[in-house]
Amino acid sequence: METTVKAEGSGGAPQPPSGIKGAIDRYFGVSANKSTFPREMRAGLVTFLTMSYILFVNPQILEAAITDVDNVRAQLLTTTAIATCIGTLAFAFFARYPFA
Repeated sequence: METTVKAEGSGGAPQPPSGIKGAIDRYFGVSANKSTFPREMRAGLVTFLTMSYILFVNPQILEAAITDVDNVRAQLLTTTAIATCIGTLAFAFFARYPFA
């Protein structure tokens, strides 16, 4: 029968990193949710790549409804990107909720 010895005082839980990663960890509760900083960064990148199609699809859809504006596709692309950025940052920093 094998026994596992835990480090005294640690309770067996991994210690959160220090520095900027530690501040991010404490704010978002990465270690408390049994995750790691690299895992969360990969998940964010995968989510971004999965959802980034909307930056190109949304202007194409809206372009059909707007006929009297010059360079409308570029303006809609920029507007979509800004609105997406604001929404993502609001969820991240105010709600602390990882939602795409």
